[in-house]
Amino acid sequence: MHNLLKRFARNHHHPGDENSADRRITLQIGIASLISMLLIILGGSITWYTYENQKTNVLNSTGEIFQRSASQASQDMLMLVKPVDDFIGLATRLENIGTREREQRLELLPFFVQALRDTRWLANVAVGYPNGDFLVVWALRGDEFLVRQTGAPGGAAFFVKLVNRDPGLSPVKHHLYYDDDLNLISREDQLYTDYDPRVRPWYRGALDKGYRTRTAPYRFVSTGQTGITIAQELPDKNGVVAADVVIDSLTDKLLEYRLTRSTEVMVFDHDGTVLAYSDRDAMQQMQTRLTEEHVRIGDFEQSVIPTLFTETKPDQLGEARIISTAQGRWLSVLTELTDRPGRHAYLAIVSPLHELTAEARTMAQRNLLIVVVIILLAILVGLVFSRRITESLEILDQQAKRIREFSFDTPLQVETRIKEVNDLGRTMSVMKSAIQRFIEVSRTLSAEKKIERALELVLQDAMTITSADGGAIALVSDDQQKLEYALLRNDETGLHLGGASKSKVDSEPLDISPANHQPEWAELQVIHTRSTLSVAHMEKHRGLDFSNIIELYRAGEYRCQSLLIVPLMNRQLEVIGILQLVNARDRNSGAITGFAPAYQAYVEAISSNAALALDNNRLLRAQKNLFDAFVQLIAHAIDTKSAYTGGHCQRVPVLAGMLAEAASESPDSRFKDFKLSEDENYQLYISSWLHDCGKVTTPEYIVDKATKLETIYNRLHEIRMRFEVLWRDAEIAYRDGLIVHPGNKTQLRAELDKRQQQLQDDFVFVASCNIGNEFMTPEDQERIRVLANQTWERHFDDRIGLSEEEFQLRQKTPAPPLPVVEQLLADKPEHRVPRTDGGNPFGSNQHGFDMEVPENALNLGEINNLCISRGTLTEEDRFKINDHIIQTINMLQTLPFPKELRQVPEWAGNHHEKLDGTGYPRKLKAEDLSIPERVMGIADIFEALTAADRPYKKAKNLSESIRILGSMRDNGHVCPDLFELFLTSGVYRRYAEEHLQPEQLDEVNIEDYLQHQER
Repeated sequence: MHNLLKRFARNHHHPGDENSADRRITLQIGIASLISMLLIILGGSITWYTYENQKTNVLNSTGEIFQRSASQASQDMLMLVKPVDDFIGLATRLENIGTREREQRLELLPFFVQALRDTRWLANVAVGYPNGDFLVVWALRGDEFLVRQTGAPGGAAFFVKLVNRDPGLSPVKHHLYYDDDLNLISREDQLYTDYDPRVRPWYRGALDKGYRTRTAPYRFVSTGQTGITIAQELPDKNGVVAADVVIDSLTDKLLEYRLTRSTEVMVFDHDGTVLAYSDRDAMQQMQTRLTEEHVRIGDFEQSVIPTLFTETKPDQLGEARIISTAQGRWLSVLTELTDRPGRHAYLAIVSPLHELTAEARTMAQRNLLIVVVIILLAILVGLVFSRRITESLEILDQQAKRIREFSFDTPLQVETRIKEVNDLGRTMSVMKSAIQRFIEVSRTLSAEKKIERALELVLQDAMTITSADGGAIALVSDDQQKLEYALLRNDETGLHLGGASKSKVDSEPLDISPANHQPEWAELQVIHTRSTLSVAHMEKHRGLDFSNIIELYRAGEYRCQSLLIVPLMNRQLEVIGILQLVNARDRNSGAITGFAPAYQAYVEAISSNAALALDNNRLLRAQKNLFDAFVQLIAHAIDTKSAYTGGHCQRVPVLAGMLAEAASESPDSRFKDFKLSEDENYQLYISSWLHDCGKVTTPEYIVDKATKLETIYNRLHEIRMRFEVLWRDAEIAYRDGLIVHPGNKTQLRAELDKRQQQLQDDFVFVASCNIGNEFMTPEDQERIRVLANQTWERHFDDRIGLSEEEFQLRQKTPAPPLPVVEQLLADKPEHRVPRTDGGNPFGSNQHGFDMEVPENALNLGEINNLCISRGTLTEEDRFKINDHIIQTINMLQTLPFPKELRQVPEWAGNHHEKLDGTGYPRKLKAEDLSIPERVMGIADIFEALTAADRPYKKAKNLSESIRILGSMRDNGHVCPDLFELFLTSGVYRRYAEEHLQPEQLDEVNIEDYLQHQER
């Protein structure tokens, strides 16, 4: 029913909502919009799915192409190197290739030339000898650069360079030029050359190796081409055969792998040396611009391949994946070539996604245009179709407005061929009467404060609406173990137990715990299933036990036939009780029938209100318990914070409650107008627990200040160290005197002993003054000031390693140059910590605080603290401790106490006030203090006097505590009437026996303290 009302309220605006109603769309527009929205979602989804699927297919196929390209590049590398490897292997097996005489070495020329003719990427073939001789044959192949470099004449096809070295002679270099038929064209001889094959990497790398070696790719100086050198040592270590392989031809192959205009393909080795690049122009420009022999992958700053190389992990090699760079997103693959020249080589292919998916985007745009056209047509169809529905709904809307105005007399008549709208009209007609009754019951239920009356109201209404003979309400215990009947009625027999009646339901609680093995009672069925149980004939029903219910209503010949049990569930959907009805009757014949579903729904709705009222009652009790526990938690925290407060906050409520109860029950005329109500008694209880809550703001080093020099630590240790300095100064002076006057050792020693004994006596005096147990005489204070004038020399900066606050305090005075002479004891400017509140800690002082405020927040001066005449607290310390009551009032005043607890801040905050107006924080007088506040004052003082858990004092016995309290009565500090009641009622003795140590319980003659009062 609640849900029905909520929906009713949501769907019908109030009279003041015309502006918001004008902004709402009609059902006709709504249906057309819904159809359009569905088509947009459907069309967009199809378009998106098609685009993503096509894009995925493109990327997958491209990735496969990339991977096949890598495999093909590996084969190309193999085809590039294998013929040269075969040639080198054959060359090393030529007869006497390493032992031929110089004149016979040219006989190798036809063999070398044939290899150059067969392999176009073979640049040259060479043999280096252990004595430094060298033979190299170049195939010129019309290369202008190579012709220019070698100085070859026209018609030359091959260039041969011979280097001969003889011991003690300069090396000789011979240049021979041959035509294509190996006819010698010309010859040039030079007497000197600095070329030595033995120092070249290819030669040195092949020594002592039983296999062919390969150099890293590098740029040939002679041709500007990029290539590698393959070499192998000759048998018997008679030299090394080598061949230069040009790998620039790979570039032509790489161009075949470009799928789009911006696709990049590159082959490079593990050092990042570029072997081939698909952009030939960029590669040539890079080779021309760079001065180094090799082109590195990092030299291509605009390429994304360096990013691919650095971000690819070993396990990602050969895997097609998408990378993101500043240039956009790219499909990429980086693979290790299967057969590589020399060292590891890699093939990288990258292609921009936007170029690969261009066709997919074009198709998606075309599909989207088709969807837009379909949506426009659908809107027109939706507008026509929805108009027929809205005409009938407009009539129902007018009727709903009448219901909203609580006008239930207008009949509902809606004629339409749409079944749902027609059924809605009939349902609204039935709903009108149900809403009217439900509102009346709910209004009455919400106004009822007592849970017993609320349960009576709900049960009576349920019996009336269902025409039931009787009913009952049973509640689940807080521990979920028992079900106990709280209300029972039977109008046929006149039975009325529990609830508002004075009698209790005389039935044993039902055990509903999981351990219960009793038969399946009907009540248990409802609790376990959390669902309504409706039975038309209990005697014919099988599987459930109704014996408890039948026994409840048994009276004479009365028999229970039909039954309805509804669970009462709280906000957490937990069953907290059941509502039970028996014997529904037909309104016309009076015969017993089952409970109709429509009535059952109404009972369930009204039961939810009953459960809400019951749950609210339980929640209020739980909140009160939680609040009490929280209050006690604060008090426990304060007591635990310092051993100097002990269990004070826990015992004051006990004593205050005992004394307030004695005053409330006292027949004495002085207390005739003082009667604590239940709410007031609870106020005093809370006030007592919270009376010192402001102590959470009091620094522990002040509360626990056991010595005068104590802050967070005992500063006596600093002073003792200064005495140590003076002790060593005396020893140093003694030794210096021995050096100057070695003959005066006896006199100097006596002076040292005297000085050190004086230091011992002075420190003992300072240490004893620090304790503060007894009153300090003016003579002792003067001695402290005299001792303070002794000086010592400081060599270290005292303004480093400080907190910001400490540093700022020292900024009051300029730093003196080191070393500086300082007093043994001092009151320095930095010892006076200024107030941050401008001398007005009370702000606007809306609570009327009246306390003298010291000039400084703290005064840590050593002389000032050691000269405290009594105790260990300075004026500033005492104000900080007394400030706890100000904080108590401020804290409690900020809490939103309900009116039942509105006096808690005052009662808790005035327990340090005195009847003569000398208390704090507001200097209230007797006429300003209520009895509860006076009770709090006596309880606070007496507990503090008798407490045995204070480490700074010995617990006082009962008689001494009464004596002190009596003197405070005589001095106008505590209420005389309450002090007398405290004694005559025996409260002091009862409290003492419960909370004092046995050794404190001595005899007290209360007559000694009553003589000052006229009884």
